Amino acid sequence: MSESPFRHVSTEALQKKEKQLILITRLLGGCITLLLLASVYQLLYTKASALTGLPICFLPILIINFNSLKKVRQEIYLRKQR
Repeated sequence: MSESPFRHVSTEALQKKEKQLILITRLLGGCITLLLLASVYQLLYTKASALTGLPICFLPILIINFNSLKKVRQEIYLRKQR
């Protein structure tokens, strides 16, 4: 198993990064949801355009943020166990 990239970061910095990641992930998720709703509306009432697939293009960024948040939370949990 490889070493965690957050191992040399202080606990306070990890908690701050966790709060930032939560905020960014929620905002991005909300924006993707709004884009998805707008795309569905556009598909139902007008014809499709290049912007219809835009929400799907942003999903990998959301997944990366979720994975980063999971790693930060795991490192904080491991530090509390010691």
